[in-house]
Amino acid sequence: GNIFLAYMGRMLAISMFLLFTRLSLLRSRSRIESAGSRESMVLYANLLFSFFTFIVLFGVSSPIFYRMFTGRELHHGPEYYNPRAIPVALAILLVMGVASIAPWRRGGFERYRRNLIVPGLAAFAALAASLLAIFVGSSLRADAASRPKDYFYLVACVVFSVFVAVLIFEQYIRAVLVAARRHGSFGLKALAAPFAENPRRYGGYVVHLGIVCIFVGVAFSSAFQAQYQESLKVGDGVKFGPYTAKLSSFGSENMDRPLQEVNDQRIWANLELFKGGHFLGVLQPMRVFYPSSPEEPSYEVAIHSSLARDFYAVLAGYDTSKGTAVLGVFVTPMVAWIWLGSVILLIGGLVTLLPVKRP
Repeated sequence: GNIFLAYMGRMLAISMFLLFTRLSLLRSRSRIESAGSRESMVLYANLLFSFFTFIVLFGVSSPIFYRMFTGRELHHGPEYYNPRAIPVALAILLVMGVASIAPWRRGGFERYRRNLIVPGLAAFAALAASLLAIFVGSSLRADAASRPKDYFYLVACVVFSVFVAVLIFEQYIRAVLVAARRHGSFGLKALAAPFAENPRRYGGYVVHLGIVCIFVGVAFSSAFQAQYQESLKVGDGVKFGPYTAKLSSFGSENMDRPLQEVNDQRIWANLELFKGGHFLGVLQPMRVFYPSSPEEPSYEVAIHSSLARDFYAVLAGYDTSKGTAVLGVFVTPMVAWIWLGSVILLIGGLVTLLPVKRP
């Protein structure tokens, strides 16, 4: 903590020195002409990102100062970050979408009205569908009543994500239709034309789409992660959410030799994983013991991933003589969307580097 504090103090001093010595170079030569212009949207986004950074910085650094002045420990968990960071992140998502259609210099109501009708209707449909899913399903309704703030943030994320995604696709489709009329056909050439003619703009749209996927993945994986712990005998099967896991056998390596004579000792459980009667594969959650820390084994997590959800299994305990294992299981929805969004974001960044075709 003290090393981190010294590092942050040094970076702050250097940044402030560079800022004040070059203040004259940073003064803008033009003024923002409209609160709805793209320049304004960039300013709003920068302010929100700065506020988000301050929230994280305060959460990381305040325990250090608290320990220095009081001698007691202070830990910030989700109860500190979520109420402060999530609203700012949602505001960033919304500004990101509106900024993609904001005109430079002057932002007129007519332009926004023309470009936001379809995304607005899609966002309203997403809101209606989300509320219907919550209030019609008895399990979701009871869960929402127990943590209404989490569901409020989740629904807001879904609505804003649909709004931004539809807005991006609408702008892209319009550009494709213009290219199709120009080329006289609707084919691959028309589909690629926006990226070839303006890679920075449409590569930026791809980046925004990747960020939307990340937001959706984070929101659903945080809100609906389910945890289970079950003791199984060999041959037993237990249902974990939509999955069924059957403990088929144990396996081990070097368990009959002293730990100091081998690099490691390993023991694992073989789990046959099913979903709706469909066999998905065999998972092997494992414990590994090392001579350097025999009392603290390493837990090797077995994972089955899909676009809908991830299944994580941990070998929490075992008794090979009785043929039993204690399994810790996590079923987390839409984690793959975070990775998918990261890949899309990377692709969009590469697209923006493409050279622009000049007529």
